[in-house]
Amino acid sequence: MKKILLPVLALLFVATGAQAQAAKTADITNPETPVIWLGLDFTEARLIGDLAADENAIKNQHIPDINQLVVNEAKKYDLAKSFKHTNISSDLGFTYAQNKKIDASKIKSTNNDDFTRFKPETVDKIVAGYDFGDKKGLGVMFIVEALNKTKAEAAIWVTYIDLGSKKVLQTVRKEGKAGGFGWRNFWARPVENILDDVRKGK
Repeated sequence: MKKILLPVLALLFVATGAQAQAAKTADITNPETPVIWLGLDFTEARLIGDLAADENAIKNQHIPDINQLVVNEAKKYDLAKSFKHTNISSDLGFTYAQNKKIDASKIKSTNNDDFTRFKPETVDKIVAGYDFGDKKGLGVMFIVEALNKTKAEAAIWVTYIDLGSKKVLQTVRKEGKAGGFGWRNFWARPVENILDDVRKGK
């Protein structure tokens, strides 16, 4: 009997440990849950109404610059204060790798409908395309749907992910006003505004 029980108990222990590492929806509002900031995903983003923009510069320079800006200017983009978690770390490697795969020829758009073309299923598909390796726990990512130069607005999905299973625990579409000098600063402003909305519980 003992020979049977020991393997069963071992399996239960392993299963319980795996469950303990899996992030849950309740962890989003638990300030003690560690969170990993994954940065901004632009893999399916569209820039509307800015035909003069250099799409290769956007892909290879501006997108990495915006991601790095959020981390470097920690006081301005206060992730811990916005997400209300005491333990927030950053790992931009995953979004960097995915953003490098962007087809630069598809970045620019003349179709205003591209500003609202995402569905929650679109976010699920984008997240499913990631390889988080052996990362576990709760991650948060901003998935950029569109940047509308004419309206000076960005549409971004605030997305919480269980990294172990790549399951989207929660995603909410937000719009933020753009502004500032230079491409990077202009489109970093919506990130700041959306973080402020998240902090206020909007």
